[in-house]
Amino acid sequence: MKRILKTIACVLALALCICAFCACQEKEDAPVTVLSKSAREIADAVRAGADFSGATFVANDETDADLILMFNYCIESDEMIGAIEDYVLSTQDSPEYPAFFSVIRVKEGTDPAMITAMAEAVKAGYPQFNIDQMVKYDPTGLTIAQGFTVKTYDNGIIVTAYDENGNDPIIALAEAACRAE
Repeated sequence: MKRILKTIACVLALALCICAFCACQEKEDAPVTVLSKSAREIADAVRAGADFSGATFVANDETDADLILMFNYCIESDEMIGAIEDYVLSTQDSPEYPAFFSVIRVKEGTDPAMITAMAEAVKAGYPQFNIDQMVKYDPTGLTIAQGFTVKTYDNGIIVTAYDENGNDPIIALAEAACRAE
């Protein structure tokens, strides 16, 4: 009888270990739908894993950040600005630099239509400005600038252009930061 109980206990312990391993594995592979870290934490993780040395970053609590948000990223309406929780925006150090990364998070309970409207405003703003700069100053960077990505989440957006091969590695860095505990 003791042997049967020990066997059952071992099988249960093994099953619990397998469940715990699978739960951890699922978390690493699960799609990110929410930007669970602050914009600064996400931007720091991305900059730690990718070279954005030709860009300057400004966070929402820095001087003139609101002007960059309005004029460079085309988020101008009081309604959009009022919905924002925090952000980190990329700007060029020189007009020949095509890569950028920005994250904008909105307050909890923001209407998904507002997030979509922000994504559309951003698409019309900074990426287009960046493309115009590449046409004027460095056409070799045009492929990177034109290949920008704007990805929406339940509580924000990420906009990036990084490489001729795509922006998936940058999105992966941002999402890994959100998965980290």
